[in-house]
Amino acid sequence: MNLGPLLNLLFPPHCLACRAPLPNASQGLCALCKDAILCETNLRCGRCFARLPGDAKICHTNFPYILGAATHYHDARVRALVQGLKFRHAHAAAATLAELTERYLRSVPLSLASFAILPIPLSHKRERKRGYNQSQLIAARVGNALGIPVITDALVRTIHAQPQSELSDWRARHMNVAGAFAVPVPHQVARKDILLFDDVTTSGATFFEASVALKCAGARRIIAVAAAKA
Repeated sequence: MNLGPLLNLLFPPHCLACRAPLPNASQGLCALCKDAILCETNLRCGRCFARLPGDAKICHTNFPYILGAATHYHDARVRALVQGLKFRHAHAAAATLAELTERYLRSVPLSLASFAILPIPLSHKRERKRGYNQSQLIAARVGNALGIPVITDALVRTIHAQPQSELSDWRARHMNVAGAFAVPVPHQVARKDILLFDDVTTSGATFFEASVALKCAGARRIIAVAAAKA
């Protein structure tokens, strides 16, 4: 039995940002709020955040990844999506964040044909508590829209650490995730181009530690893509 129409009648869906009624519960934002969000069109250096003219490193050439951030977390509409998905089980936000990320990836100077998507994993304890990995929900939709394979078991989190959102200091964030990732079966990523995906990035500490683990396992190019940059 499809309970969707009944649930929509009992609990009418609303835009997570402006609270306007939505025609259905498949999206997190109304059309006006979604269309008002500005997406980036460039890749950036993961170390200094400088704009790159293409997908080649021109400054910090030894840094393990290039950064791709679709939107900005300071936008209240984006913040409502990220927080709704992560903390209030608003799964419809994943569809909207995926749509924004897809729009961004289609606009950047990057050929996606050789890439596989790897969502940043949660610790087993945190995923059991939340019930899902929000980055994996978004990544699955992005991969389906762009025809890119999504690999969910190549990268694992080996440490259950304090949530990064609870730490404001750059050094504390980096220490909190130091050595937190591993690649159990290196041949899954060896000589592959990787789109490392997360819902939001702030200091870049999580992307850095995950990228180091992937590089040690033989990954070739790593583009760390976040739906939002704080």
